[in-house]
This record gives sequence, C-alpha cells and structure tokens, in this order.
Amino acid sequence: VSDPVPIHAQVADTVYFALPSWPMPYYTRVITDYVDDLNASRLNGPKLDLTFYPWQDKLIRKLPDNCAGLILYLPSERMAMADFQDLSTINRPFVILSRALPDLAVSTVTDQGETGGMLAANHLINLGHRRLALLISEPNIAAISMRVNAFLSYAKLHGCETRILDTKLKPGDVN
Repeated sequence: VSDPVPIHAQVADTVYFALPSWPMPYYTRVITDYVDDLNASRLNGPKLDLTFYPWQDKLIRKLPDNCAGLILYLPSERMAMADFQDLSTINRPFVILSRALPDLAVSTVTDQGETGGMLAANHLINLGHRRLALLISEPNIAAISMRVNAFLSYAKLHGCETRILDTKLKPGDVN
C-alpha cells in the first residue's frame, strides 16, 4: 500500500507568474499579452498563467490548485526576514523576478538596471542631445534607483546637463 499522492501533485500543470494587483490597466494588459506570447511560442513544458495578489501584501498568500511553480514579482522593496521565511511555506519551486538577493539561498532574475540606464543615456547622447531629462514614473525601488543613477553617471561622464522629473509614485499608485 502506498501513500496517496498529494492533491496538488495530481493537477500541478501550470507555472504562475504571480504579480501584485496594482490598479493599473495598462500594466495588466502588457503582462497578459506577454504571457499569451510566451504560451504561443512554447514547445514543451508547463503552461504559463497569471495570478494576482493584493498589492498591499508582500507575497502571494494563496496558490492556485494547479500550481506547479511560481515566478514571483514582489511589490515592496522593504521586506523583513519573516517575509522570506514565509517563502519557504510555498512548497513549490519559485524564482523571484527583478530582485537581487545575494545573501539568501533563493533563485532570482534581475534586469540589470544599470545597463538600461546607461543605454538610455548613450542613445540620447549619440543623437546629439546634451541636456537630458529623465522621467521617473515608477515607484522608487532598488531597480529603478540603479537605472536612474547609471543614467545620471553616464550623462555626467559625457559632460551632459541632467534634470530629473520624479512623479513620486508609491507602490499601488496609478500612473
């Protein structure tokens, strides 16, 4: 006689992209289109789907029944050790997107914010611009700070005048 297979193992066929439910229709549409494109181009492997959780929460608290794994996008830059301990209760493989966590034994994927900032400044400088403005239209989290600082440093190294236009959005604000 063998032990019964856990219910989630019988139906776990989907990897979920777990996102905060920010009240931004454009954001939701872009992410939905991205997931649809990924599913249309995949050859093998699990289906990818979206699940949203309240943006005020730091983590997803309830997993869909057919969840085989998670790609987590976390809304808050400030997380306590207890929040990361909560991740251990997920009991599914997961990757944290857009967050570098070198001191923790978790899988993460970052977007190299510094490179993006330098590329943006370089593009404008190559077009002949010397007075550059940067619009910050996202909450000021570490990834955005890295992008902004790299943009400013690159522009300064090339003798450009810079101006920051900061909308001062907070997580959950509508942009």
